[in-house]
Amino acid sequence: MNKQKILNWVGGIWFLVNFPIIPFVGPAVYIVLGEFFFDEKIPYALVTFGVFILILLLSKVWVGKYVKTPVILSLIIFLWAVFQLVTVQDFLISYRPVFYLLIFVVLVGVVCIAVVKAMRGELTK
Repeated sequence: MNKQKILNWVGGIWFLVNFPIIPFVGPAVYIVLGEFFFDEKIPYALVTFGVFILILLLSKVWVGKYVKTPVILSLIIFLWAVFQLVTVQDFLISYRPVFYLLIFVVLVGVVCIAVVKAMRGELTK
C-alpha cells in the first residue's frame, strides 16, 4: 500500500472517530478528553489542530503535495471543534456585519469571474 492510501485511511479513520455517533454526546475523542479535563472543548480544539497540522505535514512530506481528502476531513473536524468555543462564537457575533460584507464581496467576485469566463467561452471547454 502506498503512502497516499495510508494517509487517506488515517484521515478517514480520524473523521470517523470524531463523527458524533451518539446524538447529543459528541465524538469519541471529545468523550475521552472529558474524563481528564473539566472543560474538554479547549483541549479538543488543540488536539484536532495538532492532528490537522500532522496530516498536512505528512501529506506534504510523504506524497510531495497536499492530499486533498485527508486534509479537508481533518480541517472540517478542526473547524467544528473551534466553532464550539464560546470565545470564537462571541467574536463571530460581534463582527457579524464585517463577515457578511466579506461573504458578499467574495460571492459577487465569484459571480463576476464566472460571467467574464462565460462570455469568453472558457467555461465550455
